[in-house]
Formats: sequence, structure tokens, C-alpha cells
Amino acid sequence: MAVRKWVGAFIAALALSALGANQVYAAAVDLTGSLGLLHTSGDGTELPYRLYVPDDLDSSNGNALVLFLHGWGEKGTDNESQLQQAGGLIEAARQYDSFLLAPQVPVGGNWVASTIATVGEIIENTQGSYAIDPNRIYVTGYSMGGFGTLNALLLFPDVFAAGVPMHVAMTSPVLADRLAHIPMWGFNGELDITAEGMSETLQAMASAGLADIRYTELAGLGHTGWEDVYRDLNQELYPWLFANGVIATPLPAAAPLLISALLGLAVLGRRRLRSSSVG
Repeated sequence: MAVRKWVGAFIAALALSALGANQVYAAAVDLTGSLGLLHTSGDGTELPYRLYVPDDLDSSNGNALVLFLHGWGEKGTDNESQLQQAGGLIEAARQYDSFLLAPQVPVGGNWVASTIATVGEIIENTQGSYAIDPNRIYVTGYSMGGFGTLNALLLFPDVFAAGVPMHVAMTSPVLADRLAHIPMWGFNGELDITAEGMSETLQAMASAGLADIRYTELAGLGHTGWEDVYRDLNQELYPWLFANGVIATPLPAAAPLLISALLGLAVLGRRRLRSSSVG
């Protein structure tokens, strides 16, 4: 029953996100310093992606990498629109000398496990082309991309140093059981009925005491608000994100879930790409 509720809420979220696709965006995507690339997997699957390369490359220790997964309304093949609502994340990647990897699923596609596996190939190829710090690889996304964020963490639980899912249902018990060791900061609108169970699941994860788990509820908002989260108006999300690595210091048992009522608060903390079974 819980899984059915999770899937149902996710489908509802997709519908709401698709409505937002018809809105006129405030500004064009800043592509400065980025490469428009195309990955073809062994089975012929093609996935376009945008890679922002930092100006200051650390050849000794490697730079951090953030994987960004877009929402339903940004599907396509133009390899630009997937970043239309993540301007703040682009600026943060520049500020922290981080790579930003933003794949784009085509119309009819989704961030299901097979697509995430293809994204894993892209990350591994990027590691082969640039010096990436294997302890500072992060993943974030909203709505459909929030669903993809959870799938990425499930498929590669030892790769990501932290996850930042936004506006996605988290009612499946699998999430708390499999992801409690990964630092996570979840964001959800107070009125977003599609993101069911996020605070409860994050509370269960926090109670395990294995990682720093945080939750921010966006007061008065529904299935929206992620653009402001990525702008990090309180200047707390990105210091928290980039300061942590793959090996997190365990918290005491039954660590309390830290909750904020608007956009603020802080902390997180994984390795070379290696898939694990989620069956």
C-alpha cells in the first residue's frame, strides 16, 4: 500500500510540474563555461547532458561534482532547458569550483533506474576525463528530479556524499531502510500534497543516527519553490553541501531531525562509481 501511495503521489507531482512547463521563464540559461555533450550507452541509448567545468581545476585532489536532475517540464533534447530553473545551482558550482552535470531526459522519458544507470556511465566517463574528488559527488533534483535523486541514491549508495531531494513523495519504507546512512536535506512545500511522507521518512532516517538528516518545509508553498532553494538566499545550503565528504561522522543514536520553517538551516557528507543491487 505504501508503495502504491508513493507512485500515485509521484504521478500527481508530474502533472503539476508539467503545468509549470508552460510558464515563461524569467531568464535564459547561462551556458558560460559549459559543454553540451551527448552520451551513447552500449545499448544505443542516447542522453544529452550539460557539463559545467570549473575555471580552477584541482589536478591533485580533484574538484567536487554535483549531479542535477530536472523536473517533468524540462524534458527534451535541446540540452539547455533542463537548467532553466536551477540558476542558483549554476552560480554555486562556479563559486565552489565544482563540476555541474545536468543530463536531460527526452519527452516520454523519466528518471527510472535504467536511465539513472546511464547517468552513472556519464559520471564515470567524466571521472575518466577530469580529476573529480570521489569523496565529494552530490545529487539533487526536484519533483521528477527528486524521484530521480532517490533512485540515484538507491542505485549507487556508496557514490554520493549527500542528497538533496525536493518536492517528492517518500512513503516507501525502502527509503528509510536503504538510505539512512547517507546525509540528506529534504525540501518540500507546506501545501504540497504530492510530496507525501517526506518529513516522516527523514525523521525515521535521522533516528537511525547514521548520518545528518535535515528537512525544510517551505511555508505557504505548494509544488513550487525550488528555484529559491537553489538560490540559497540564506547562504546555508551550499556551505553545508560542499563541506562534507563521502565518509560522514556518525551521529548519536536517535539524532533529532533538524527542521526549519522557511528556506534556511544546515550539514551533510561518499566514492568511485559502483552500482549495487536494488532488487
